[in-house]
Amino acid sequence: MGKLLALALALAPAPAEPASEAAPPVRAASTGGRVVLGVALAPELPIQDVDAIITGHLVDTGVDVDAVALAAGQDVVARLAWARGRAGERDVLGVFWVERGELGVRLFLLLDAPERVYVRELEEHDDPQVTVETLGVIIRGLSTSLGDPEGPRGMDRVDLEPSVEPAPAPVEPAPVEPAPVRPARVRPRLFGGLGYAGSSLAGPVPWHSGIAAWFGLEHRSRLLFLLTGHALLPATARSELAAAPDLDARLKLERYGGGLRLGYRLRPSAAPRLALDFDAGLSAEWMRWRPVAGNAVLAGGGGRLGLGPGFGVGGELFRGLGLSLHVQLDLWASNTALVAEVAGDRVALVRPAVAGVMAWAGVHFGG
Repeated sequence: MGKLLALALALAPAPAEPASEAAPPVRAASTGGRVVLGVALAPELPIQDVDAIITGHLVDTGVDVDAVALAAGQDVVARLAWARGRAGERDVLGVFWVERGELGVRLFLLLDAPERVYVRELEEHDDPQVTVETLGVIIRGLSTSLGDPEGPRGMDRVDLEPSVEPAPAPVEPAPVEPAPVRPARVRPRLFGGLGYAGSSLAGPVPWHSGIAAWFGLEHRSRLLFLLTGHALLPATARSELAAAPDLDARLKLERYGGGLRLGYRLRPSAAPRLALDFDAGLSAEWMRWRPVAGNAVLAGGGGRLGLGPGFGVGGELFRGLGLSLHVQLDLWASNTALVAEVAGDRVALVRPAVAGVMAWAGVHFGG
């Protein structure tokens, strides 16, 4: 302890003479005032011990100290940002921070309004407590000249702003950000829907309506896999037989089918809630018919198989809920005629067209 007292007495003369003259204004200006000290010399002394030592040196000055530990190795930009934040706090007269330099210890001081930064080089002692005691003596002396227009005595003014210039460099990747964001949004999507279905057939049944359901997967690559199904409700087909114009040839027709389609989904960047589908696939359908009121039509059924392109559009109303519309052209490779019996012969009553249109629209979920 004797060594510490001797050191304090040796360092004290520089600020001792003006202390008696400057003491009254310091007390008046710093009533309730404080200085902040950031310490990046850990782990030699706990920050509580540093706070206690510095407080002991300032006990009769009317200036309080707020000592905080700082992470070692931070660059000047980080230190200056921290100091500016603390300088804007209420009753803060100045912000000190101390860190190791090339030749020893560096004590920095930031004063606000206008902003100025000062530095002082110190020798670092082997005993960390001696180093902190030295800082206490210096900070006590400096606390009396924080408001001096010529700056605190014993410190050199420095300009740290040039070191801040590299900070904008990380902004350069910003224009590239949309590229990784886009794939992150294109995740695999499962979806399904339910709605109206309609299809053309032939002259006696120009348009046949019913219900449709569909399930699909949108891959990360935008490839689209679609499974569809439809049930077209019973419809009455009216036709005339040239061989027997007075014969009742009405029939009830039902159609059930579905398809497997592969395509690509496009999502315009200008309208991310909109989806455009381009697809092609196979369609299969089973038709069943029966006579009306015991007429000449033979009850029966038959299937057909076709393929063709399609186009769809969908819009998202809310998350996981939207509207869809799909239209496809079916080219039937195999077909089935609906027949009637006239004088013991089978006569084609309805011969479905080779090319037909299928459309469905409704509400989709998921995706």
